[in-house]
Amino acid sequence: MNRLILVVISMFLTIGNQALGEEQSDDSLVFVAPEDMDEGAVMASTTRGVVESINLEDRTAQISGYTYDFGDPNDPLPVKVTMLNSAFGAFELLLPNMKVEIVYGETEEIRLAVTLQQLADDAEMEIH
Repeated sequence: MNRLILVVISMFLTIGNQALGEEQSDDSLVFVAPEDMDEGAVMASTTRGVVESINLEDRTAQISGYTYDFGDPNDPLPVKVTMLNSAFGAFELLLPNMKVEIVYGETEEIRLAVTLQQLADDAEMEIH
């Protein structure tokens, strides 16, 4: 499945009421309930973990016991990686023992990374 399509259908699809022709404030949103999404759609999740290993050839990373696919770097919607104290980053800069926060979509086969941000070494691993 194309990562662009997966990302589009995996997030809670939000459509501004204004786009639906309704005059309301900008912060009013219409949410599409998970049960109303296309069959096979995947919800995005966020978690924190520790990088255990990186496979540069396959572009996968083992993070706290799960394998995440980072896809082709030439994908129209590549995974956004940001390093600590920077607005930039790259999959290739990840190292074992780094703490990270990752947004991903999960299929039956694999977790597909959407964004990954390096955390400080003393960051809490539980999301509040």
